[in-house]
Amino acid sequence: MSIRVLVLVAVAACKPDPEPPDTTDTDGDGLLDREEEELGSDPENPDTDGDGLSDGDEVANGADPLVVDTDEDGYTDRDEVFEGSDPADPESLIYQGGWPYYFDKESIRGGFYSDPIAIGSRFARIQLTDQFGDTLDLFDFYNETRPVVIDLSAQWSVASDGLSSWISGGDDPNANGALWPAGPKAVRRGDVYWITVIGENDQHLPATPRTASQWASAHPSKKIAVVAEKDYDTYNYCGNPTLPALVLLEPDLKVAVLDPLTIDTVLLELAARFPE
Repeated sequence: MSIRVLVLVAVAACKPDPEPPDTTDTDGDGLLDREEEELGSDPENPDTDGDGLSDGDEVANGADPLVVDTDEDGYTDRDEVFEGSDPADPESLIYQGGWPYYFDKESIRGGFYSDPIAIGSRFARIQLTDQFGDTLDLFDFYNETRPVVIDLSAQWSVASDGLSSWISGGDDPNANGALWPAGPKAVRRGDVYWITVIGENDQHLPATPRTASQWASAHPSKKIAVVAEKDYDTYNYCGNPTLPALVLLEPDLKVAVLDPLTIDTVLLELAARFPE
């Protein structure tokens, strides 16, 4: 009996140990090479889709490391994770209005209300509540190709109402279209970013988020951001102009046309840039 036991022990001792699982992570992105092979991502590139978010972080947040915008909501996976929205849920957005987002906005210089407004200066960094209740940051509109219009208006202003009606594709009681025939189409196409700043409600009192929501409901447009200016900072910065007033900004948010007394100059400049 003792001889048989010795034989079994000897056989067991000769059996090789199982190989440990492969834990190689060549690119150091948090995904093992074998996991990347299963996903189809590149085990030698920590950011296969080049969106600024590592493959491992994409998977950890439910995103696809092969796709820049997993849920196709207009915001990159990197930007959504950074801002706390869900990159895999199209209903979870950085801005409910779908406004643009600029990841590196903190590097933009200037934009202070304390600086005098002038042609070539960067416009003050507006951070106001929009019609959806989100805090809109003007610096998120920083881009390379599309100018930005700042529309200073008030709920009590009949002329402001007419301007917003026209640019959102409605009636044109002020004949603004005679100056820029392609205006509503250009805004609708996204050739130009348009931000309406409402400073007072219909009682000449400081605007509230509810005022912005009411204005947007009266002039519906998926392309126009409406924000409430309760402290008059932007109005004072622009010299308390006659309303409505328009300021045209270049894509880098520097003032291109400042027209505090009439909106005509800005509309004619836009017509020259976007005739059709």
